[in-house]
Amino acid sequence: MAGGLRERGMSMARGRGKGFAVLAESAGYGLPRPFAKRVTQSRTHLADGVDGDLYDPGVPAPALLLVPGGAPGGAQDPAMIRLARSFACARRMVFVPDLALSRQTFEWSDIEALRAAVLALRGSPDRPRSVGMVGLSYGGSFGLIAAEDPKVAAALSFVAVFGSYVRLLNVIQGITTGATTVGGRVVPWQAAPEARGLLTQGAVALSAPEDRAALLRALESGYPDGLAFGTRAVFDMVKNTDPKRTEELASRLPEAFRETIERFSPDAHLNGFRVPLFIMQSTDDRATPPAEAELMHRLVPGSKLVRLEYFQHVRPGGAGTPVTGRLQDIRRSWSFVSWVLGAQE
Repeated sequence: MAGGLRERGMSMARGRGKGFAVLAESAGYGLPRPFAKRVTQSRTHLADGVDGDLYDPGVPAPALLLVPGGAPGGAQDPAMIRLARSFACARRMVFVPDLALSRQTFEWSDIEALRAAVLALRGSPDRPRSVGMVGLSYGGSFGLIAAEDPKVAAALSFVAVFGSYVRLLNVIQGITTGATTVGGRVVPWQAAPEARGLLTQGAVALSAPEDRAALLRALESGYPDGLAFGTRAVFDMVKNTDPKRTEELASRLPEAFRETIERFSPDAHLNGFRVPLFIMQSTDDRATPPAEAELMHRLVPGSKLVRLEYFQHVRPGGAGTPVTGRLQDIRRSWSFVSWVLGAQE
């Protein structure tokens, strides 16, 4: 037992040592790392329906599935490239998949792609490789859903998420009403200005083809006269401003809407989640209600949670961030990255 504790301590120490360099490079601050010269980046067809960018450290190494969020560039987003390279420089085989999420749409094929990617990175049964998953923003939520599959869970060493939601209805509630409810308590939350437009776009896309034009006109004008019963329920949900009515209005939505909300919400199965889970969340997040991290932490016993204050969703705070606040966030995010790296050392 003492030997196991000592080994875990050494793994965490190695993780912390590499973690600082990962943070610095992902933020655009280059450090002298001779090993970085070995990293190669290539477009890769990993499995059926799974394409993306592979960052190879040039030596046998644990695998890391890095799941991007809804940033338009997806795997090619400059920040994602820096982060992937920084992990590869820490001797990780990093794969960043192409997802429909980068087009800011929810498609089940993304969940299937993540599951296939984990199993492909795991390797053959006789020569298995340690696989970890790090998901950013809504990509982290998709990763949690993928990890609910028993075969995928068995192949994973850990899952780490940053700025991810656990219950999609809570995100909708926050966007439409400017608040979320936590244990019956109303908590103000201001979503990004573009969030309502994306929600409207998604609501129209989920509607029956023959109802889409009428729903769009109603949402733009604010007048629902003439809408069919189910379409009127969608209108009422999108236009709702009272957070305490969200649950009731959701129960009236057409079946396709309710199923989509439930299907893309990890919370229903997290009580049985057995993969080590690391969570990081900023209180200054306008894409994901910060309370989602608290809920996720409660649902998964043994999970670890880091709270940041000045990050703007998954990116560092801007020029107005106080130096002490920036240093505080760096220290806390260092703990998160150390957990990620230490789990495979």
